Amino acid sequence: MKQNRCRSKIAYHFEAAVEYLISILVTGAFLTALLNEIGVSDAISGTISSLTTFACMVQMASLFIKRNGRQLKHWVSLLHLLNQLLFAILYLFPSLKLSQTTKALLMVGIYTAGLFISQLVTPYKLAWLMSLVEPKTRGKFTAVKEMISLLFGMFFSLIMGMVVDHFQAAGRIQEAFMICNIVLVILALVHFLLLILCDPPETDKIKETNFKENIHYLYKNKKFHKILLVSSLFQCTQIVIPFYGVYQLNVLGFSLTYVSVLTIFQSLTRMTVSLPLGKYADHTSWSKTLYLGFLMQGAAFFINFFTIPSNGHILFFIYSMLYGASMAALNSSLMNIVFEYVDPTISAAALGIENAIGGVTGFCASLIGGIVISHMQNLGNQLFGHTIYAQQLLSIFACIACITGAVYTKRKLFPKVKQKAM
Repeated sequence: MKQNRCRSKIAYHFEAAVEYLISILVTGAFLTALLNEIGVSDAISGTISSLTTFACMVQMASLFIKRNGRQLKHWVSLLHLLNQLLFAILYLFPSLKLSQTTKALLMVGIYTAGLFISQLVTPYKLAWLMSLVEPKTRGKFTAVKEMISLLFGMFFSLIMGMVVDHFQAAGRIQEAFMICNIVLVILALVHFLLLILCDPPETDKIKETNFKENIHYLYKNKKFHKILLVSSLFQCTQIVIPFYGVYQLNVLGFSLTYVSVLTIFQSLTRMTVSLPLGKYADHTSWSKTLYLGFLMQGAAFFINFFTIPSNGHILFFIYSMLYGASMAALNSSLMNIVFEYVDPTISAAALGIENAIGGVTGFCASLIGGIVISHMQNLGNQLFGHTIYAQQLLSIFACIACITGAVYTKRKLFPKVKQKAM
């Protein structure tokens, strides 16, 4: 039993790493480069990038779907394979002889379908795989898992960035996209095999969903309501994050190679602080780690208010370091804090609701960001006689959301300190 549990944990570590590699190729600068090739505008490109957050609303289905044991394992594994193969198809579109509008519409449709399928199974996958980890070691385990993903991601993003830049410089960008397609198919198959290696969930830790019971329990859980608000504040940062890929390539003038270098240093920073933050969470609480994450991310967005083409290579580098450190705290905290305050038998439903509400909030924020981007571009990026890029303004709004999240977390989610009797 212990041997199987150990094998499952190792497989989970590498499953997360492979899934991270896939996400690198279908988000951020790589997705922006793909959309640029078919002539999609900056505002629309950023909005498409933000579909990931909108797709989180599909996780609400975790309240209704009934899956358990081996049935759950096979269901999650097969649907993940499907969604990742859909992502691979995206890189075939630049070589298709279709109109620009047709390509854009089909790409958005396939990308959205892939995201929706992924988000549909995410709550159950997390609840399944985290049920294989002892509660007292989740902080350390999550940190190690994240460090492995980041280590692979650093080299992967650099290599793929250099490949795309090389073929683009040679006027053979479609060949680069074909390579990305092949890599995605291989990664999808490896990811499927790693999920198969994991043990199915224990039936006493993940039970079949009862809609009325779950809604009643979560409605009465006041701590969970506060988690939902904090998660929504975090997702408000989507007002600018989806548009940073466009900003790096089209305004700051970064190459994909330099973007990959930024990713490497961001990952190194995140790796450096992940384990200490994980241990800190295990010894204190996830709410305190969440608080630190909000403060660091707020500082990161504040720096980007001053980031322009003349100083972009330096300031965006600093932003990337701070953002990486903040995500080491926020990413784990927003998931594990649910396990801290919610009955583990319905953690899938709780995670689904948290991510669904946060996803809708994030997508609405990105729509507002897209409107601001279009408006500022129509003004020639001029405001009160000064050149101001929309991403600078939006960074301030993201900073305010983070500071608000930090203050609220400290006041409402910090563990109560018992007063000693006199």
